[in-house]
Amino acid sequence: MDSAEVVQISRYQDRHAQRGYHDHDAHGFRLWLLCALLICGLCRPVVAQFSDSFETSQTKWSLLKTDGRVVSTAHGKDTRVYHHGSQSEHIQLVSGLATFIHYRYVTPHVKLIDEINPSLWVRASRSPIQLIAQVVLPRSIDPQTGQPLEIMIRGDSYNTPLRWQKLTITRIRTRLQNQIPSLRSQFGSQVDGRQAYIKAVILNAYSTQGSLDLWIDSFHMQTPYVGPTNPVELKTALANFQSSQTSPAPNTQSHANRVEIKDSILLVNGIPFMPRIIEHNGESLAYLHQLGFNTVALKHFPTHQQLEDAYRLDLKLIVPPNLNAELSPTASTKPILNWNLGQHQRESTLETLQAASELIETLPAELARPTVVTAAHQFKQVSRYADLVILNWQPLHSSLTLEQSSNQITQAMNELRRGTPYWISIATQISPVLLQQQYSMIQSQSSRQPSQPTSFQGQTTINYDQLAMVTHRSLAMGARGIHFQSFSRLDRTDKETILRIRVLERLNRELQLIEPWVAGGTSTGVVNSPLEHHTVYMTKTGRTRLVWLFNRDDHEQIVTRPNDDELISFDVPGVPLTYLPYHVNYSAIHRIRTNRGSNNRIAVTPTAPYSLVVMTADPLVRDYIQRRIYLNRQRILQLTYDILQLELSRVQYLRTFESITAVSLTDTFNQATAAHRSSRNVVATNQWDVAYQYLTGAENSLRKIRFQAWQALSQYDHNLVSNPLSLHTSTFGQSAWTTLGLQQSTWSPNLLLGSSMEDLNQMQRGGWKHHRDPNHSVKSLVEITSHNPREGNRCLRIQAWHNPNLAASSLLSAPVWISSPSVAVQAGDVLRIHGWVNIPAPLKHQGDGLVIYDSITGTVLADRFHHTAGWQSFTLYRVADSDGEVTVSFALMGLGAVNIDNISIQKQISNRKPSTPPNPQNTSRQTTATP
Repeated sequence: MDSAEVVQISRYQDRHAQRGYHDHDAHGFRLWLLCALLICGLCRPVVAQFSDSFETSQTKWSLLKTDGRVVSTAHGKDTRVYHHGSQSEHIQLVSGLATFIHYRYVTPHVKLIDEINPSLWVRASRSPIQLIAQVVLPRSIDPQTGQPLEIMIRGDSYNTPLRWQKLTITRIRTRLQNQIPSLRSQFGSQVDGRQAYIKAVILNAYSTQGSLDLWIDSFHMQTPYVGPTNPVELKTALANFQSSQTSPAPNTQSHANRVEIKDSILLVNGIPFMPRIIEHNGESLAYLHQLGFNTVALKHFPTHQQLEDAYRLDLKLIVPPNLNAELSPTASTKPILNWNLGQHQRESTLETLQAASELIETLPAELARPTVVTAAHQFKQVSRYADLVILNWQPLHSSLTLEQSSNQITQAMNELRRGTPYWISIATQISPVLLQQQYSMIQSQSSRQPSQPTSFQGQTTINYDQLAMVTHRSLAMGARGIHFQSFSRLDRTDKETILRIRVLERLNRELQLIEPWVAGGTSTGVVNSPLEHHTVYMTKTGRTRLVWLFNRDDHEQIVTRPNDDELISFDVPGVPLTYLPYHVNYSAIHRIRTNRGSNNRIAVTPTAPYSLVVMTADPLVRDYIQRRIYLNRQRILQLTYDILQLELSRVQYLRTFESITAVSLTDTFNQATAAHRSSRNVVATNQWDVAYQYLTGAENSLRKIRFQAWQALSQYDHNLVSNPLSLHTSTFGQSAWTTLGLQQSTWSPNLLLGSSMEDLNQMQRGGWKHHRDPNHSVKSLVEITSHNPREGNRCLRIQAWHNPNLAASSLLSAPVWISSPSVAVQAGDVLRIHGWVNIPAPLKHQGDGLVIYDSITGTVLADRFHHTAGWQSFTLYRVADSDGEVTVSFALMGLGAVNIDNISIQKQISNRKPSTPPNPQNTSRQTTATP
């Protein structure tokens, strides 16, 4: 999370597979039937989620009332003690004799159903403290005030002093019904609980006389879908979106914002549209538009002002379909591009998605929009109910190579219903799971090596090279748009945010160059070529070809390889002889000279991790490219200069690797600095070509520094994910000294039961578990075998093979996995997870193979094996972030057999245990889902 309030709404809805035209009677009948099903509970209620982690500088809680004397000695935000994000709201008070002290937080007005479950995390210096809901009964009048009756519904009480505890008000509608008899005896028989809604939540902070410290964090509440429930209400709701002042004439209104999908192409008013989407975290829409985004994904239905701003800026919005009555009659829904149906994370959401989708389908033509859903699995089923699908792709800082993760996302695309367009969602910031482990690892080892720097040098922003490479790979693989994830606000002024907005603005401007191919072209996928260190993709339109050339190395997900001025030649088949090739970058377009009759032969010298080549015989295509370059070149050069300045300051410390490298990192750094300094004057004087040469030279020197430091680091540890500090260039320095310290540490005895893999019954009694996906067609076997154990007489074998009687299943999910017994840990414990793997024959896989992961970091920091030459060891160093238990799991996501032996979990023996630090990054998104 960032320093601003984040209100998150996620939906679990779906799309009906077949569309059709309905007359008025069918329209009303379908709407009535679906609402009846929802009301009667024959399908799951359509809900959203309201969240507030109190990340803004303003306080949200206020003293409502008390019957005693209370003095508030402090009330603000605490960045040292929090449960979620980067801060909590802290109240410090001194109280005298009292029976209650009510602090109130105003919530959205949400209709009372049992499923809303308002909840809150609380930490206090003493107990008890109770969570209470302030509920309004609009059908009942308070005889004393003449206003709708307000009542209190009590929930959980806090009983764990100085520890975080979640307080919830469960089954709130049932609790209200239970109170109705007593309310009628107090206020009269006219008390009616229908249409009740929650207005606020209250904490009764009184426990006893004296001082109290209270920390409050992470409020969550489900909200029911707010929409028309019969044809009459539907017409009323539609009136809220009609405008006599701002809307065009009726005969042009539908054309003014006609959004449709034809032949997998998203059309806006008949023109192919490529969305460059950013997640909204409270920034002004004008600011995001200034950064080059043409679409914003909101977490809630837009306000009237947001709709007006978006319309004025010609900015598109992706919003949840929460059509409510809060908009004024002048509100225009023209900026809405898609109805966002949220995330599909489990099989049980399919029916709910379908039900809500059918309700959306009944909306009139002026509100008709394609629906979009984010899917993590069951891609074919989900694409039956949604018009567009968002695929989440996180290929960086992983044990998967970029080629392997590209194969995985390609497989997910192939599983979609034929013709379904898709966008790809990529991160702009490093995973919070990785950041937390990096921070904790440095803190845990600093007490052992006082001479080493203890400050956390981890950086949150993904550098330009890697973000641009992943973005262009996504588009080359056929994505129709890019969804940029954002964990924190983009209008902050810290260095990491400034770097991120420069990177995103540069990338947005560069993407404008290739919009026609992405929005309206057809990806042909990978082009067969004999190139060993490069991969070629192509997208074609009726008159052009766009060719991408990407670096291909096993380490591209960690560091990009520097360019070496080598001329790369390859053939592009199926190109008309009249087409001429052009090498395109943000500064210029250059004709590639070819021999007569061999225009399909391309020869380029890459200057970045990817290169673009346009092949065409149409002068209009060349004119378009030249115009785009002219419009954006000066700004991109300025942005590149700024990005280099920030990134050079981030890599200065890597020069400490000079003592263990064969080259001088200081010389390379000085070359980059000199080129960057020289570019300043030529950028200011509009010497575009000279500026481009200086800046690309400085960028390549920056790649050399990172790459050479990574090569030096591999001397300490060859396993990418063993030490979390090895996964990002900003912590390479800390990775070197912590890895040496960990390797030389004293460790406890093995804490795992049955880890020698000698006796199956002993393993089961010890807590080892065998899991199978019942919906997977792959057959599997887990057994103890005496064939070639690593040590002792036996080892564990896991096998998986296709069932010949069933269709082949995807291996993007695990058909079989085993998990170890749990080991109790305390916050700050440093763990060494070690074992041996033998895979005699290469697994048939779609990227993952054998996945080894711990319960602390999940698959984010998983290790992977596909084939081994005999027995091969693995080691994972992890830091427990809280008191609890840890397990290690082995998921076979490939076909073949693997052997496992001698698994151990050990704790580092330390005389002094450092305190657990706060989270290093003010983010909340977790990506630790298991296979």
